Amino acid sequence: MKGFKISLIIMAAFMISLGLSGIGYALHDGGVAHCDACHTMHNSADGATVSLTPGSHLQVASDPSSTCLNCHASYGQFGDGSNYRAGGDFYWLTKDFSWTAWGTPHESTGDSHGHNIIAADEAGLDADGVLITAPGGTYLASQLGCNSCHDPHGSQGNESLLYGVEETAADYPGGFNFTAAAPVFKNAGRTATVSDTRHSAYGSGMSEWCANCHGDFLNAIGKHAAGNNNGAALNGLATNYNAYVSTGDLTGIAATSYSEIVPFETGSTDATTLSTSSTAGPTASANVMCLTCHRAHATAFPNIGRWYFEDTMILADSHPLASDTGATAEDVANKYYGKVITAEQRSFCNKCHIQD
Repeated sequence: MKGFKISLIIMAAFMISLGLSGIGYALHDGGVAHCDACHTMHNSADGATVSLTPGSHLQVASDPSSTCLNCHASYGQFGDGSNYRAGGDFYWLTKDFSWTAWGTPHESTGDSHGHNIIAADEAGLDADGVLITAPGGTYLASQLGCNSCHDPHGSQGNESLLYGVEETAADYPGGFNFTAAAPVFKNAGRTATVSDTRHSAYGSGMSEWCANCHGDFLNAIGKHAAGNNNGAALNGLATNYNAYVSTGDLTGIAATSYSEIVPFETGSTDATTLSTSSTAGPTASANVMCLTCHRAHATAFPNIGRWYFEDTMILADSHPLASDTGATAEDVANKYYGKVITAEQRSFCNKCHIQD
């Protein structure tokens, strides 16, 4: 009888553990490390002070973005530019490049390279020194942080924890309120080095979501059309995209024409239909979106460009260059994510427009 009871106890324990195994909470849902990854009850851990300048809401860092970067810096959100993640590296916010051309001084400032999140604990990242509000909108630069776009507690359940229209003004710094739902997309993976065969896949709604802060760029007359609800379908330009390999090479085919530097929206409203390994180019109904030309976090180029917009000639000569003040050899190597840029390659606008 005693052995039978022991067997029952072992079986019950097994069944309980089996049932719990299906509840694999991620950190932002209260999983491994849960609350104490970002918050501290007494500003201490294992007898040591967590932060000399703890933030509000018992955060382990002095501000929300620094709290995020405590972990996410190791995933390429703040490194040395060599971590080729889809959103880009906030490292570029710290880089100012300057040079002289034809006797005239030029510069490409860190403020222009990305979304200027406030992260005082990470190389002193501060609000944009030029812009007071979001371009094309009213969101205050002084409020911008990782938590302006991402829900740190993961309540939305969508890709990258993006906020959406269902949120209330009280959930946002400065009382900001989203009016568009989170986009339909699938990211390449938290630690993924992106390429033409491993990349984020976009379905629909990305431009509309960006327009929560940058609405004038989506709605104003004379702006580049973007978004599935804004007449941005590629139509005949899809044929150009699929044929274009590089300047002077129009031998591409639709099955293998995808370029991570120039992504597009498929138009799908179902994220399960999206593939992060697809090499297929767009159909005529695919859309241009904000992230076709920009990255979400930061790049080596002005206006968070995926390439240097102001240089319509040869991209191999685009800044930063090794001769620029403030540039390193690594900056030059990393600016295009290690992609080989041929000596003849001109602006990637030509992926759709073929005007080279």
